[in-house]
Amino acid sequence: MDNLSVFFLAQDEQTADAVMARLTAFIRAATQTLDIAVYDMRFSEPLRAQLVSALRERAEAGVQIRLCYDGDKPVQPNVAGGQDPAPAGTSALVQSLGYPWRRIAGLKLMHSKFVVRDRRF
Repeated sequence: MDNLSVFFLAQDEQTADAVMARLTAFIRAATQTLDIAVYDMRFSEPLRAQLVSALRERAEAGVQIRLCYDGDKPVQPNVAGGQDPAPAGTSALVQSLGYPWRRIAGLKLMHSKFVVRDRRF
Protein backbone atom coordinates (compact mmCIF):
# COMPACT_ATOMS: atom_id res chain seq x y z
CA MET A 1 0.00 0.00 0.00
CA ASP A 2 1.25 3.48 -0.85
CA ASN A 3 1.79 5.99 1.91
CA LEU A 4 1.17 9.69 1.72
CA SER A 5 3.65 11.90 3.51
CA VAL A 6 2.64 15.47 4.21
CA PHE A 7 4.86 18.16 5.68
CA PHE A 8 3.48 21.57 6.59
CA LEU A 9 5.56 24.66 7.11
CA ALA A 10 4.71 27.22 9.74
CA GLN A 11 6.33 30.62 9.81
CA ASP A 12 9.24 30.77 12.27
CA GLU A 13 8.78 27.09 13.22
CA GLN A 14 11.45 25.48 10.99
CA THR A 15 14.83 26.66 9.83
CA ALA A 16 15.61 26.81 6.13
CA ASP A 17 18.46 24.34 6.75
CA ALA A 18 16.11 21.82 8.40
CA VAL A 19 13.57 22.07 5.57
CA MET A 20 16.27 21.65 2.91
CA ALA A 21 17.71 18.65 4.76
CA ARG A 22 14.28 17.03 4.78
CA LEU A 23 13.71 17.84 1.09
CA THR A 24 17.10 16.57 -0.10
CA ALA A 25 16.76 13.36 1.94
CA PHE A 26 13.41 12.75 0.23
CA ILE A 27 14.91 13.48 -3.19
CA ARG A 28 17.92 11.22 -2.60
CA ALA A 29 15.60 8.26 -1.93
CA ALA A 30 14.21 8.40 -5.50
CA THR A 31 15.04 5.43 -7.69
CA GLN A 32 12.95 6.08 -10.83
CA THR A 33 11.22 9.45 -11.05
CA LEU A 34 10.87 12.85 -9.39
CA ASP A 35 7.96 15.07 -10.42
CA ILE A 36 8.22 18.45 -8.73
CA ALA A 37 5.74 21.34 -8.65
CA VAL A 38 6.94 24.59 -7.11
CA TYR A 39 5.55 28.01 -6.48
CA ASP A 40 8.74 29.83 -5.57
CA MET A 41 12.39 28.77 -5.48
CA ARG A 42 14.41 31.46 -3.77
CA PHE A 43 17.29 30.04 -1.75
CA SER A 44 20.55 31.21 -0.28
CA GLU A 45 23.50 29.96 -2.30
CA PRO A 46 24.36 27.18 0.21
CA LEU A 47 20.76 25.88 0.15
CA ARG A 48 20.60 26.12 -3.63
CA ALA A 49 23.82 24.12 -3.87
CA GLN A 50 22.35 21.38 -1.65
CA LEU A 51 19.25 21.10 -3.83
CA VAL A 52 21.20 21.12 -7.09
CA SER A 53 23.56 18.45 -5.72
CA ALA A 54 20.70 16.15 -4.66
CA LEU A 55 18.97 16.51 -8.04
CA ARG A 56 22.21 15.98 -9.98
CA GLU A 57 23.00 12.88 -7.93
CA ARG A 58 19.61 11.37 -8.75
CA ALA A 59 19.81 12.33 -12.44
CA GLU A 60 23.22 10.68 -12.71
CA ALA A 61 21.67 7.55 -11.15
CA GLY A 62 19.10 7.47 -13.96
CA VAL A 63 16.16 9.09 -12.16
CA GLN A 64 13.83 11.01 -14.50
CA ILE A 65 13.29 14.54 -13.16
CA ARG A 66 10.50 16.88 -14.30
CA LEU A 67 9.46 20.25 -12.90
CA CYS A 68 6.55 22.63 -13.24
CA TYR A 69 6.47 26.07 -11.69
CA ASP A 70 4.52 29.31 -11.35
CA GLY A 71 6.08 31.19 -14.24
CA ASP A 72 4.48 34.60 -14.58
CA LYS A 73 5.62 36.60 -11.58
CA PRO A 74 5.77 40.27 -12.51
CA VAL A 75 8.96 42.12 -11.59
CA GLN A 76 6.90 44.74 -9.71
CA PRO A 77 3.71 42.97 -8.57
CA ASN A 78 0.50 44.89 -7.95
CA VAL A 79 -0.30 43.26 -4.61
CA ALA A 80 -3.35 45.48 -4.09
CA GLY A 81 -4.63 44.23 -7.45
CA GLY A 82 -4.26 40.61 -6.37
CA GLN A 83 -0.95 39.80 -8.04
CA ASP A 84 1.51 37.42 -6.42
CA PRO A 85 3.84 39.28 -4.03
CA ALA A 86 6.75 36.83 -4.42
CA PRO A 87 9.65 38.18 -6.46
CA ALA A 88 10.56 36.82 -9.87
CA GLY A 89 13.50 34.43 -10.27
CA THR A 90 12.01 30.96 -10.09
CA SER A 91 11.90 30.64 -13.90
CA ALA A 92 15.62 31.30 -14.25
CA LEU A 93 16.54 28.81 -11.53
CA VAL A 94 14.27 26.02 -12.81
CA GLN A 95 15.45 26.46 -16.39
CA SER A 96 19.12 26.55 -15.32
CA LEU A 97 18.82 23.09 -13.76
CA GLY A 98 18.61 21.47 -17.19
CA TYR A 99 15.72 19.06 -16.52
CA PRO A 100 12.43 19.01 -18.44
CA TRP A 101 10.13 21.75 -17.17
CA ARG A 102 6.76 23.30 -17.81
CA ARG A 103 5.76 26.83 -16.90
CA ILE A 104 2.29 27.34 -15.41
CA ALA A 105 1.28 30.60 -17.06
CA GLY A 106 -1.11 33.35 -16.13
CA LEU A 107 -1.28 36.08 -13.54
CA LYS A 108 -2.75 33.93 -10.84
CA LEU A 109 -1.40 32.37 -7.71
CA MET A 110 -0.21 28.78 -8.11
CA HIS A 111 0.73 28.11 -4.53
CA SER A 112 0.94 24.31 -4.77
CA LYS A 113 4.22 22.68 -3.86
CA PHE A 114 4.79 18.95 -4.01
CA VAL A 115 7.21 16.22 -4.99
CA VAL A 116 6.02 12.86 -6.28
CA ARG A 117 8.80 10.31 -5.91
CA ASP A 118 8.81 7.11 -7.97
CA ARG A 119 5.22 7.76 -9.10
CA ARG A 120 3.91 7.35 -5.57
CA PHE A 121 2.09 9.94 -3.51
